[in-house]
Amino acid sequence: MSTTRSPQYSQSPLKNEQKGDSGLSSKDADYSLLGKGHKTPLSKDEYETVYNILTVLRQGNSVNVVSDESYMTTQQAADVLNVSRPYLVQLLENHQIPFIKVGNRRKVLVKDLLAYKEQRDTERRQIIREFSASIYEDGLDELDYE
Repeated sequence: MSTTRSPQYSQSPLKNEQKGDSGLSSKDADYSLLGKGHKTPLSKDEYETVYNILTVLRQGNSVNVVSDESYMTTQQAADVLNVSRPYLVQLLENHQIPFIKVGNRRKVLVKDLLAYKEQRDTERRQIIREFSASIYEDGLDELDYE
């Protein structure tokens, strides 16, 4: 399971509609899912979720939809982070990711795991930006390696 930022398709099965009697809050843009003559109103967040799922499916990948309030096993959580299960257990035991114990098994709340992943990815991107900037500042980008 991963979060994705989807590219724009030229023809989306989802249409942006004018604001109508959808019962959605005025802060949400009115989007609709159209199928077989039936129109289902969607909030902007719902639209983006469905659109991201369709994007991943069109790329030939599978999708798992999981509630933020559900729990994962340590193996499932390790798979999401693309790390080994023993490494994930180490993160849990070092209190970097909250967990509960059910009997002798550790369970990780999906929203806690995704929050950790987002923080980790943000920190990694920042390190890469700083490293890239230092390469340019030091003039290492102009070296002739031949």
